[in-house]
Amino acid sequence: MVVFVHMASVWVPFTSESKEAIADYDEIRKEIRLALQECGRRLGVFLRKRERAKKRVPPAQYFELYIEEVVEAVCAAEGRQALEGKAQEPTAEDRAQAHRRGQD
Repeated sequence: MVVFVHMASVWVPFTSESKEAIADYDEIRKEIRLALQECGRRLGVFLRKRERAKKRVPPAQYFELYIEEVVEAVCAAEGRQALEGKAQEPTAEDRAQAHRRGQD
């Protein structure tokens, strides 16, 4: 990994007239270290937020996880037998009827 540090100041203590390197002062090293630590903390916060967002389960998925148990419990409460197998996907006709009912 390569890290570039840009130093902007009115007075930059260069090591020579060629301005190829900044002089080695304790205060400059300290400020660079603190800036890099702050960048590391911000990067850590960003990465942890991104991981939490990936692991977060949308509420609709919770419903999908427990729908079979809910159906069985409701059927048992009503004294009916739960249907075997999973429900079929709605057909285009079913969706069209539902859409028409929603517009009425």
